[in-house]
Amino acid sequence: MFEDLISLAIEKNATDIHIADGKCVSLRIANKIEKVSFDKAVIENFWKDLETKFPLNLYEKDFSCTTMDGIRLRCNYFLSNGKKSIAIRVLPCYVPNVTELSLPPIFSKIALEHHGLILVSGNVGSGKSTTMAAMIEEINNTRPCHIVTIEDPIEYIFNEKKSIIHQREVGQDTANFATATVAALRQDADVIMIGEIRDEATAEAALTAAETGRLVFATIHSSSTVGVPKRFSELFKSNKSDARNRIARVFTAIIHQKMLFDDMRKPRAVTELLLHTKAVENCIVDDKETALQDAISSGGNFGMFTLKQDTERLTKKFGNLTG
Repeated sequence: MFEDLISLAIEKNATDIHIADGKCVSLRIANKIEKVSFDKAVIENFWKDLETKFPLNLYEKDFSCTTMDGIRLRCNYFLSNGKKSIAIRVLPCYVPNVTELSLPPIFSKIALEHHGLILVSGNVGSGKSTTMAAMIEEINNTRPCHIVTIEDPIEYIFNEKKSIIHQREVGQDTANFATATVAALRQDADVIMIGEIRDEATAEAALTAAETGRLVFATIHSSSTVGVPKRFSELFKSNKSDARNRIARVFTAIIHQKMLFDDMRKPRAVTELLLHTKAVENCIVDDKETALQDAISSGGNFGMFTLKQDTERLTKKFGNLTG
């Protein structure tokens, strides 16, 4: 059964499964690809099931699904040399909380803000979506409000607790991130989660939502914490300076993270945190990244910390961590 492959991946702490027609199954474990032996008949049946869902001329497709055992999968189907291939990200079968992820406790406090913009950055596979989901779950557990998530595709499935939650998938429930973010303002949303800010229209919609009193969460690709404001403002074709001024005023927190692995090869997200202060706001307005990094290093009294400091915290808890 295909579920046996999922179980094997979970047993080995694999984050991803790679299947290509005519090739070995591979798992990504502790950020390294490892080939594994698996029943070819099961894989053939897996491809037959997919063929009933997708047209033969489909080049690539993002989708998510849930196994019979309740395991959530994020998938990308694609062709390689004309042959079927798929990359599968294995997600927990429930939404983990901040404590279970060993994230800094201040993340729970940040999630309980009632307005502002919270940006989570990092490389692909750094756990951005999981961190954001944990913070949304913190709201769901504690605050009676309306949460709208906009995702491509939907990853974690939230069960309503104190909040009401509508999860919208790009391509299925809405045309794009920007349109859905604007619509969320008319849907009486208190909290909006945007899967990724990747264009000017979405960046503008996120800023507007935060400026009008909503709490907005979003991921954005950046190689560093201090590079996030510039990356965000550079999405604007014009008025980059105005965009930088707006994000400086409205942001609540910027989180940057990377994924390390303990001796058991379990993933551990190491994070860095920049919080809004008047001094930080001025640094962003003046586009001074070095001063921003200094503000993080010296901002312990406000709750800020560096990647190095968080690595030291997690090393004390889990032992040696490697990339």
